[in-house]
Amino acid sequence: MQNIVILAGTIRQAPETRTTRSGTDVTRFRLVTARPRYSEGRVVRDEKGYRVEDAEWHRVVAFNGLGRTIQQYCESGTKVLVRGRI
Repeated sequence: MQNIVILAGTIRQAPETRTTRSGTDVTRFRLVTARPRYSEGRVVRDEKGYRVEDAEWHRVVAFNGLGRTIQQYCESGTKVLVRGRI
């Protein structure tokens, strides 16, 4: 059985990197994903015709080289695709 999750969203907090006592770099950031709101099987729209979206927040953790790359190239507002496990 597989435990895989793929998230496409926007980083909403600048990534923070810390080093553990054993020397492992741990980078954490918050990711927000959005999906359209549905009611009675139809997409809900506001008074201007734009679809209403629900936001979901995710805490993401990356280790060592990947974490350092995220710290170097990503900031708040960066769109990313994350593949990992829960």
